Amino acid sequence: MSHRTAIYYVDLVVRTGMTLEQAIAESHTNDAQRKDSGFDQDALDEAARRGFANGAFEELDEDVPAVAEEFYPDASAAGRETEAMKEQPATLSDRLQDKVARIGNG
Repeated sequence: MSHRTAIYYVDLVVRTGMTLEQAIAESHTNDAQRKDSGFDQDALDEAARRGFANGAFEELDEDVPAVAEEFYPDASAAGRETEAMKEQPATLSDRLQDKVARIGNG
């Protein structure tokens, strides 16, 4: 039923040396302190929902080289020829390995 639907989950773990009851009591204390200081979790959650609804987080295949270039800048990128760019490997992993090989030989 979740085909092509993002599924988000959280794995909550009790701190070492703390019982579940202690963790719950501490969470109630923290919640009360936040509310007293003006923190509004419901408003924050709603703002996040609106922001995510307005965002386009998908990356197109043609965007992958630009993203890889952003995180793995190559000083010699400006000098590459168009033909070399057409022969890029198909996957991002292959592209990054290819780039590492070029840097090592350059």
